[in-house]
Amino acid sequence: MSNAETLLDVSGLTKHFPIKGGFPIPRTVGAVRAVDGLDFTVGAGESLGLVGESGCGKSTTGRLITRLLEPTGGKILYKGQDITHAKRKGLAPIRSEIQMIFQDPYSSLNPR
Repeated sequence: MSNAETLLDVSGLTKHFPIKGGFPIPRTVGAVRAVDGLDFTVGAGESLGLVGESGCGKSTTGRLITRLLEPTGGKILYKGQDITHAKRKGLAPIRSEIQMIFQDPYSSLNPR
């Protein structure tokens, strides 16, 4: 796929949430690896679905791509523009173009 057709290119996407411990001075004692080294590309006219069990990082991945969470590492390119660490002002023009759609499992499995 050529770069002209690539809408979203994610490489090495990582999000670690710190685990705090210690008294009286809290410090980081570990990290929860919610997303660790995710790579994928979505081209023009394509759709991407993330499937997995509860707690595997699907929602966190969506929040990272939509930039509701700050990634720990990796790179997110949207239409060739690096949005990995873009600030609110830089994301304003593309906010209406990127979204997550959560699927309701009860209505999706309804045979009607």
